[in-house]
Amino acid sequence: MIKQQILKYFQNQKNQFDLNFKPAFSIANEKAIHDMRVSIKRLRLIYRFLDFVSDKQFCAKKKSKLLVNIFKSAGPLRDVQIQLSILEELKEDLKSNYPNLNEFLNIKLKEGIKKFREKGVTFNVNEIDQLFNFSEAVLKIIIDFPDLQQAFENYKKNRQQKIQTLLKNAKNKVDFHQVRKRIKDLTYLAEIQQIQIEKPNDEVIHLKLLGKKLGDWHDIEVFLNELSSVNYKQTKTTGDFKEIKTKLKQQQQVIIDQFYLEYHGFS
Repeated sequence: MIKQQILKYFQNQKNQFDLNFKPAFSIANEKAIHDMRVSIKRLRLIYRFLDFVSDKQFCAKKKSKLLVNIFKSAGPLRDVQIQLSILEELKEDLKSNYPNLNEFLNIKLKEGIKKFREKGVTFNVNEIDQLFNFSEAVLKIIIDFPDLQQAFENYKKNRQQKIQTLLKNAKNKVDFHQVRKRIKDLTYLAEIQQIQIEKPNDEVIHLKLLGKKLGDWHDIEVFLNELSSVNYKQTKTTGDFKEIKTKLKQQQQVIIDQFYLEYHGFS
């Protein structure tokens, strides 16, 4: 049964990618960009699982290179979109509205949209179709491997063990970005198992909650790094954004505390 679930999941994500590719690059639609990137993450999870099953005969890294390039092309644009959203949410708690910082980010947004759309023209649609067709053909062969169900369960355990290993470190030394990636792996694996069911079960709901928390943490981390690299000449804003940084770090601490509570409650 698992092989039909994997194949259907692959086809669903391929369709989602196809649906969002054009509106993402032609008009830089924010939802389409997000949904396209999510479908790429799910497809890459399948590729990595196939490498796990086939002792790397699938060559996941090589096959996903084109998808990775498409995914990364939207990274800077998504970052600034999220940073503007974070700043907007902080407004009521800040003594200043930081208009020059807002203006700086909006300029980056316009530049990001322009670069993103220009990059979209360089991606060959036929090459993408060929990649998906070839991947699906190989997928149909590999999913007929014996003991696929056991391999699937072993891969889930592998992801769980990686998370546990990462979380053994002290909080200030945990690579939460890597934890988030492995939680996303578990989320997508659980989605594969639940693909025939309309409503997600408790496992999927909890994994998505954990992933969302670490996603919020990571968005703040990227924004903090951006604020540290921004200088006065770029924003004409006095100070070093100490007030914003303090608020964001407080938010991060709350998120991590909530994550540990939810994680231990789930695990």
